[in-house]
Amino acid sequence: MDKKPNVNEDKLIEGTRPKVLHFPGDFTLEEINKLLENRKDIIYFTRLLKEGTEFHLVKHNKDGYFKLQTLESQLLKHYEQIKDLKPLLEGIKVKGNDSFAIIDNISPILIEKMKNDFNKLLTK
Repeated sequence: MDKKPNVNEDKLIEGTRPKVLHFPGDFTLEEINKLLENRKDIIYFTRLLKEGTEFHLVKHNKDGYFKLQTLESQLLKHYEQIKDLKPLLEGIKVKGNDSFAIIDNISPILIEKMKNDFNKLLTK
């Protein structure tokens, strides 16, 4: 059976297209790149590693306009202001550059929140 990325297109606003795809950790970078090689509409992708505690956001093509480490850092700062999310931020580490960001020691709740927020930010 072919593996497929997690794209919840039924939740998209009519007339919009996803700009980010979410891959589970069982996808290798080689598999992701092969799936996305002809997808010019996909600008970013995410994936999980280390049994779901390491979250990656990666720029897939040059049309990406966010500096990804900065984007994730700013999003986490925003989450610090949310009472229910603040305790989940303890121990998180962010590293990366303009083209990728990695968050280590992240909870599944924050991963889902970030994926939903990325979908909102990165849909056109």
